[in-house]
Amino acid sequence: MHGVSSIFRACAELCAAWRKSWRIAVCSLAGYGAIFVVSSEALGAVPPSGSGGAENRGPTIWGIHRNVVIGSLVVGVIQTGLIAGLLASNSRRKRLVREQEERLRFERVLTEISADLVEASAETLDQAIGNALEKVRVMMEFQSCMLFEHVRDTQALRILYHTDPAVREAIAKRKAELQMPWICAQFEHRKAIPLVNAVNDLPADAREEQEYVRTKNIKSALIIPLHSMDGTTHGVSFCTASDYREWSEPVIAQLHALGDVLSSAVSRHRAEMELRLSEERFSKAFHASPSAMVIFRAKDETILDVNEGWERQFGYTYAEAAGRLPEELGLYRSEKERLKLARLVDAVGALRNHEVTLRTRTEREVTAILSIETIRIHDEACYIAIFHDITDQRRVEEMRQSMVHVSRLALVGELTASIAHEINQPLGAILSNAEAAEMLMESENPPLDDIRQILADIRKDDLRASQVIRHIRTLVRRAPVRLAPVQVNEVVGDVLKLLSTDAQRRGIILRSELATDAPAVPADRVHVQQVLINLVVNAMDAMKSNGSHERVVLVRTWREDRPGVAVSVRDHGHGIPEDRLPQIFESFFTTKMEGMGLGLAMARSIIEAHRGSIAARNLVDGGAMFTFTLPAESANGTANPGRSS
Repeated sequence: MHGVSSIFRACAELCAAWRKSWRIAVCSLAGYGAIFVVSSEALGAVPPSGSGGAENRGPTIWGIHRNVVIGSLVVGVIQTGLIAGLLASNSRRKRLVREQEERLRFERVLTEISADLVEASAETLDQAIGNALEKVRVMMEFQSCMLFEHVRDTQALRILYHTDPAVREAIAKRKAELQMPWICAQFEHRKAIPLVNAVNDLPADAREEQEYVRTKNIKSALIIPLHSMDGTTHGVSFCTASDYREWSEPVIAQLHALGDVLSSAVSRHRAEMELRLSEERFSKAFHASPSAMVIFRAKDETILDVNEGWERQFGYTYAEAAGRLPEELGLYRSEKERLKLARLVDAVGALRNHEVTLRTRTEREVTAILSIETIRIHDEACYIAIFHDITDQRRVEEMRQSMVHVSRLALVGELTASIAHEINQPLGAILSNAEAAEMLMESENPPLDDIRQILADIRKDDLRASQVIRHIRTLVRRAPVRLAPVQVNEVVGDVLKLLSTDAQRRGIILRSELATDAPAVPADRVHVQQVLINLVVNAMDAMKSNGSHERVVLVRTWREDRPGVAVSVRDHGHGIPEDRLPQIFESFFTTKMEGMGLGLAMARSIIEAHRGSIAARNLVDGGAMFTFTLPAESANGTANPGRSS
């Protein structure tokens, strides 16, 4: 009974000692219960005294308590293992709780940082990002935190924000760049670079990075590349100087999220600044432009803004024009013109160099070159229209055309004798043939075959006379410029044929050397004829007093190296005085006593309007030569004779 009471006393003490761990108490009671059973069996197995003779002894202390001792040792081992497991479990649970608390605290900080950056204005964003980095540095016990960008096409990192005041001063002076070729190369992989022991973990070829780590006394570092919205490669780095830091995956993920928030804020800030600068530049250009400019809504053509040039040109102020329609201001001459212009713009969303005629406030008509572009203002489709006033240019052009026409009339007047001869020849032939036919008809047996031949000759001569008259009418008629493919060789032939009678009267020979590969050029045939007639007549005039010298005018054509045709007219006259060559194409300048000084000026105007050139020079063996070129195509694909020099 003494052994049993000892066992129960030990169980009671064990339960009291480990009452905080009921699982251990249960295991202990189970162990001691087993010991009690074993001990009871041991006691029951001891034989009674006197039954076994003299050799039988009573039970020893070890025999009685042996199983109790062994059971106690087993229970002690079990208790020790359970206690060690409990301590490990408690340590792991505390670590998880601590990590969870740190994660929650970082998420709260990140939320606060995100809210601060969203609310920050362009003026306060730099301070907000600096505060965010400092807050993380203190919370994570870093030596420094930095946000940087990779300078494109270099091996340098430009520091944008830093927690070190000295570095912030360098940033303000735009002198915060680091040469980090190894890190820049690693950025291509878009992976974080954790350095537990910064000096040892950097490879041997990262010499610049190792030198920077030693200089800054950095023990551990974490560099994370970031891809910003504007395509710039940003990055964040975190450094420690007092201890070595293990960079776990959760910590890297948290700091990566912080970097993304900061990078997005920087990119958004830059986009807003670029937009603001763009709007400022646009506003300055819009209001400072000498051309009239107007912005109107695409859906209903309501005027939103006008510049000072538009106000001067059309006579309405911004206050009078804003919010109104162009037709309400009477800008269009008719509704038909407005609809035509609207269809052109709606078809392609833009317009280039379209000539329009509009009315001002005083109902004065203005001719302008109009260009329209589509823009967006506050996510609404709008048009910006630019008017370049060419009213004065058109008036000058009309005056030029009038002068060209006058010059052509004067030229035709000079050729009156030749024209009369060209018409009289077929008329005389017609008369002679008619008289011969009349005589043949009066005979008893008129020769019908001869009469038919006479009628054919009359028809041919009539066509010849009609062609001459039509040619002259074309020269004297004032018609709009019409561009069409022109074979210059044909024009040369027509002009020489027209002037042949005048040349014969003067005793001058007209010759031509025409290129067989001369291409067709876009030109106005009548204008080119006028230039050639003027040059050939001038060449014949230049040989009035050269006596028995060679009296030949040579007209040549050849293919230009650049696509086009060149034409030269050479005489064997007295040449042009060298001091007058620079003025030879000026208006009202002439070397003739009876000249008006318009012919060569008009010739230059016509050729330059066709995007060509004209020049004059004296020849070594006597005489002068005028040369002009006509390009096969102008800069925009066709010749444009509407422009003059």
